[in-house]
Amino acid sequence: MRSATRARHLIFGALSAAHRPGPLPGGKSAPDRAAVVQARVTDSLAWSRGDLQAARRTGRQARELFERAGNCRRAARGANDLAWVQGCAGDLDSQERISREVVAWSHKTGDSQTQAQGPTTLAFAALLRADFHESRQAANLAIHLAERDGTAAHQDVAESPLAAWHALSGHPREAREVLFNLPTNPRHVSVKARYS
Repeated sequence: MRSATRARHLIFGALSAAHRPGPLPGGKSAPDRAAVVQARVTDSLAWSRGDLQAARRTGRQARELFERAGNCRRAARGANDLAWVQGCAGDLDSQERISREVVAWSHKTGDSQTQAQGPTTLAFAALLRADFHESRQAANLAIHLAERDGTAAHQDVAESPLAAWHALSGHPREAREVLFNLPTNPRHVSVKARYS
């Protein structure tokens, strides 16, 4: 109980410090720092505590603060995180709409760090709506963008909806193959190392 109270005090202390006017250490503006804190609180609420209603509120606040700070890349990433939370809360329409916004923004700006995130989220949203065709298209786009980016972790995330698509389409062998061949799969890496 004491650790939960302490954690709450630390979070609220960080939020109040982040909202103070003027520049903060590290050169970040108050809205930018506050947005980073809100984004981390959102992650904690959604994935550690399962409090999706609170995560939706803090996720919206993080996105607004990033936009106010002029940090477009983080705003897009915050929007994508919010899309995931909306989907987990059962609001698939919002998940789809927000992920489409992320896709449009990253396509317009050419930002490689967010380009695969929007289509990946869109692929899962379509999959949950049983729109297998759109899910497959979005997953293929995410994979293409992640491969172009060259980051193994992005490739893993981008290929995960494809594995789910295969499994739900009645092709478990193909789903296992996708998962086995993910760039960061330890079994796959060790097999490659043995034969290289």
